Amino acid sequence: MKFLKRNYIGSDPADWSWKESSEDVEIVNVKYIFYGPELPTIRKGYFEEVLTYCYNFSIFKKIYIIDVNLNAIVLKYKIFVTLMIPAHLSFVDVALSLPLETLESLIKNNPDLVYNTGYGGQTALHKAVYVGNYSVSLALLKNGADPNFANETGETCLHVACSKGALKLLVALLSYQGNLNIPNKFGSLPIHCAAHSGSLVVIQFLSEVYNFNLEVSDSSGATVLHAACAGGHLDLVKFLIEFKKLFCLNTDSEGNTILHSAAIGGLSGICWMILSHGGESLLTHKNSRGHTPLAIANNSLNVSKDCKTWLEKWTKEYEKKKKISSPRFRMVFLKTLPLFVVHMLIVLSNLLTPENQWRIGIPGFIFFLIYLRRQEHRIRHPSRLANPLFVGCYVAGILSTFTYYLTLFFEDKRGVPDYAYFGSVVAYLIQFYYLIFLIRKDPGRIPRNSYVKDSLMKLAEDRLDGERYCPQCFISAPLASYHCRLCERCVLHMDHHCLFLNTCIGANNHWHFVILIFLNIMTASTFILTCYLQAVVELPANTQNLIHDILGEWLLYDIWLILLLICNCVGLVWTLKLIRYQYNVISSDQRTIFLALFNVVKTWVFL
Repeated sequence: MKFLKRNYIGSDPADWSWKESSEDVEIVNVKYIFYGPELPTIRKGYFEEVLTYCYNFSIFKKIYIIDVNLNAIVLKYKIFVTLMIPAHLSFVDVALSLPLETLESLIKNNPDLVYNTGYGGQTALHKAVYVGNYSVSLALLKNGADPNFANETGETCLHVACSKGALKLLVALLSYQGNLNIPNKFGSLPIHCAAHSGSLVVIQFLSEVYNFNLEVSDSSGATVLHAACAGGHLDLVKFLIEFKKLFCLNTDSEGNTILHSAAIGGLSGICWMILSHGGESLLTHKNSRGHTPLAIANNSLNVSKDCKTWLEKWTKEYEKKKKISSPRFRMVFLKTLPLFVVHMLIVLSNLLTPENQWRIGIPGFIFFLIYLRRQEHRIRHPSRLANPLFVGCYVAGILSTFTYYLTLFFEDKRGVPDYAYFGSVVAYLIQFYYLIFLIRKDPGRIPRNSYVKDSLMKLAEDRLDGERYCPQCFISAPLASYHCRLCERCVLHMDHHCLFLNTCIGANNHWHFVILIFLNIMTASTFILTCYLQAVVELPANTQNLIHDILGEWLLYDIWLILLLICNCVGLVWTLKLIRYQYNVISSDQRTIFLALFNVVKTWVFL
């Protein structure tokens, strides 16, 4: 027999040193080792890959080379490896590091290895599911591993898969007689573990494919909705309340309602969703310890200040009026605020400082710009609705400019030619029509379909060809679609969400959006031209400086025109850059949303 003499493996088999010996040669400093019964013929250069178990565990290895035929082309050899594992290690510790062929061979020689347990009563299958190793988990299941074997805390592998949101592994466990009705020592079923960890897809799969009862309670009386609220999983709570209609006023064994659980989770958005679906009475409900949701939030260090503030506000409102205020008034206020500010500045400038209108108009305009700069995409409310202030600014700009044109008619057009005047009025009317058209038109939202069950099965089996599954919309959508978090819908060929229209730009309205940009360029240019013609007519005969004299006079006596001129000049520059960018996006068949994800496009262009 031939035995390897060196204590390392060289890169070239021709460099190996051999000697005839009957003693077992221990191989050390080897990164990996293969073990099992007799292995098949192996190609040349594969010897290093055969040694596939880490030496970091300090495992002693002995390799017996039975037959080696070495020539210039083919290296054939058969190996029999004996592995001695120290007492402080077990099969559970090494199973994930073994090749599948070796693992299956080892289990066939000793089938009881799949029931070996390590720390906490974990089997090798528990560990494989925990780390998400699908191939090892499937190999263990095929060789007799029990998916319902419980560890020291009573958790089966299905509890672990649901906690990790491993849908593919969960399907494999269920196909090998996995039982979803086995509770752990705390009385929680696998579906409760999925709710605690916020595994939305797993909950949807169990409810739609397996028709699992989502109203089932654990040993403490807490439902899936209780667990989702306590975990602060907004998307899951929305699915349970809005899609599955699981809103309930039931309490657990300690008297906690779903609003108590939401207060524990500390997310004001979940609290608002419960209250907006008829849960106002839960604000004053006390649990068995006499605590309201507000008291629980105030006594917790993990609850955000925002959640505490809103709960306190809502509780006081309900105690006084037996109802809470909705964000509807806030939305209307933000929509009309820009138009109100513009006209308020004009009125105050004419009434208080008629000969120095800039003293009120310019500071007020700057203050409003600072306020606008501090606004976010969503309103400052737990409902997190899209901020309509930007739409209000755009509409206010169009209406204010159009109103100015109407005032020119009663002032004999102030020197503006008829063709320029009537052309500008028609352009603004068309622009306003396209604005309303774009706001009301469907940008290409993907409708909710009836084959969600099939999509979930395809998702679990990695068979979603040409489609993507959106758990937020609870639909199967084309790959060319994208989920908009502001609209809360998937949109086909979505380019971006336009804040100034408060809608997405997608397959159905992208070209209309481009036309609206051209109309913006046209109306802004005509307004600037109108101002120039008006300035020429009003220019004194003996003046030498058009800008100094005319703009100075407008600052003193016509601040409205100055503010509109500033807005139209800025809007013209912005729309010119935007139309150039849209040309590049469309011509290259790209989408702004995907370019923004890779930081290719700047924020202002994205808006």
